[in-house]
Amino acid sequence: MRLILIDLSRPAKIAVIALLLGLASAAPAAQAGAAPAQPALSSRIALAISSQSPLGPIDAPALQAFYGARAFAPVWITDKAGSQRAQSTLMEAGNEGLNPEDYHASAIASLAGGTTLEQVTRELLLTDGLLKYAHDVRMGRVAPNDADGDIELPEQAFNAASELNKALAEGTLGQFIAGLPPPHRQYAALRDALKRYRKITEDGDWAPFTFAPKDKSAAAKAALWSRLRVEDASLGAQNTDGKALTQALARFQVRNGLPADGKLSERTIDALNVSAQERIGQIEANMERWRWLPREFEPDYVAVNVPDASLIAVHGGKRVLTSRVVVGRPNDPTPILRADITAVTANPPWDVPMTIARKEYLPKLRKDPSFLADHHIFIKERPDDPSGASIAWPKLAARDFNYHLRQAPGPDNALGRIKLEMPNKYSVYLHDTPNTAVFANNDRDLSHGCMRVDRIVELASVVLSGDPAAEADTMKTLIDAGETKTLPLIQPIPVYALYWTAFVNDGGEIQFRRDLYGRDQRLIALLQGHPAEERLAESQGCPVHAG
Repeated sequence: MRLILIDLSRPAKIAVIALLLGLASAAPAAQAGAAPAQPALSSRIALAISSQSPLGPIDAPALQAFYGARAFAPVWITDKAGSQRAQSTLMEAGNEGLNPEDYHASAIASLAGGTTLEQVTRELLLTDGLLKYAHDVRMGRVAPNDADGDIELPEQAFNAASELNKALAEGTLGQFIAGLPPPHRQYAALRDALKRYRKITEDGDWAPFTFAPKDKSAAAKAALWSRLRVEDASLGAQNTDGKALTQALARFQVRNGLPADGKLSERTIDALNVSAQERIGQIEANMERWRWLPREFEPDYVAVNVPDASLIAVHGGKRVLTSRVVVGRPNDPTPILRADITAVTANPPWDVPMTIARKEYLPKLRKDPSFLADHHIFIKERPDDPSGASIAWPKLAARDFNYHLRQAPGPDNALGRIKLEMPNKYSVYLHDTPNTAVFANNDRDLSHGCMRVDRIVELASVVLSGDPAAEADTMKTLIDAGETKTLPLIQPIPVYALYWTAFVNDGGEIQFRRDLYGRDQRLIALLQGHPAEERLAESQGCPVHAG
């Protein structure tokens, strides 16, 4: 239960609290600096639960659980060092991309007096703030499925009240606080980037520019160099040399996932005009997504960064493969998920999702009744007429299309020659494609949600053996045989499809990518306390036909 903050001045709040607790007529023994009796603290929490306290917004049930487990003994009133550590943590919540005011930072700082009432008030606000902070920085402020409906990640278990009480009992408050943020290197790098971009905004941000690509004047070159220099620490003093400027612009393009041609394209200009304040929101959104993930990844796993259209495979904690991938189109987003690769299939058939059959294949069949036969697709329910030659396709309404289509294995199969089996509710997979030319594209959001892998043979070898080359010849032999063959894994390999629009590369440079599906926009709105736009729905299935 969340209580609403009553808009009272500080003296009025103190007076109301005193009245509620019966402290206005307390005995003279309740002098300034005296520790409050436990019954007073117990009464205060009881009042919060009954929605009568003007302290809000506070999490009364959490306070009840925390103090109930310790017989309502105060914490911070009797532990000055711990109190200061907790207060400093809340004051510095911005370092984690959080808002200190969500944790009563100013209210706590204002309660510096020594009266019994002020001590009780500060005690509860500090505990409430620290419990909420612990939850938010450990688990995330926003539940994944409050942001979008196509997120399937392992649930994380964390009880802030229990863990804080344990840390206090063991004298490990400092370790508890330090261990709350995600321990991943990328999270720490984003935290550093957040500090850097906040400094840029404090210094005035960068002014919007309307760059004229054909403007070769010294003034135009100087303005572009100045803009690039704000984010590129490698750039020195003003330089209007054409070659140096082209190279600097190409580096900017690489950091933003753009074609690195050193030219002022429209998309490059748009990226240059994304403000530092907007980058801060983007960084904070990606930090939030890190909080949704397990504290540790498995020693062997595959991870796809969807906005970057790239994949890594890790074996024994070390990266052994990187690859380009194709991901879902904006209208067919690749979900955020964790699934298990259970097998590798050579020469897979493709069961066409009904949504694709109705929306895309039926219109083609109305124009060309031989479409199925030409693409080696057959109707599973019609062994005597597998290509539907006797069906009056032009007269068939989409709602009456109930045929289950399967594409036979072969060089033009939409799944290509290899599919990694990874059962999941969204029916998306890692697989090959017959149209390998698409991997040369800079933008590779082209599928219905599945992830087509450039180095699919090496990836199959990794999940089978841990080595990109060890089983490559085996896979090629199976492919050449032309028959469908499934190789179960002895141990399933987890695969993560993740959404990183801000991350740090191996050289420590911050990278930004397009918000393909608007996930950043929705999550930022929620983090700022605004209602988000409509969430993404679930993926509709696997790939667009690649023949």
